Amino acid sequence: MDIVPVAAMIDVRLADGSGKGWRFDVMPADRDAYALGLRGIDEHAHATYGAAFRSLPTVHQDEVLLDVQRATVRGAAWQRVPAARFFVELLAEVTECYYSHPLAQESIGYVGMADRPGWTAVGLDRLEAREPRPFAAST
Repeated sequence: MDIVPVAAMIDVRLADGSGKGWRFDVMPADRDAYALGLRGIDEHAHATYGAAFRSLPTVHQDEVLLDVQRATVRGAAWQRVPAARFFVELLAEVTECYYSHPLAQESIGYVGMADRPGWTAVGLDRLEAREPRPFAAST
């Protein structure tokens, strides 16, 4: 499969300042959270394995990320961003970016709305034959 450009997708969102319009109160603004979190991952990789995260073998990268998830990390950046919360935010965004991309959707057999029949009952209070009807409670 071709590579889904997840990091680039996140970079674009951070650069244009778009987002969902909310954040956890313990987290800094998105740009700051990502800068600190990524720095923290690298700090922990250096403290644990003596090398940058990107140069580690995948088994050690996995261990560093597990440490972030468990909040058992070393590094000054983690004093300003909570590691476990950053991990949850990063995981959610990576997953969303990946599965919103057509290449990933195709890889799991999803072809968008092309797999649904057409919508013909267009209008207020109209349902397609395949849509469930409201449940009428007995009195």
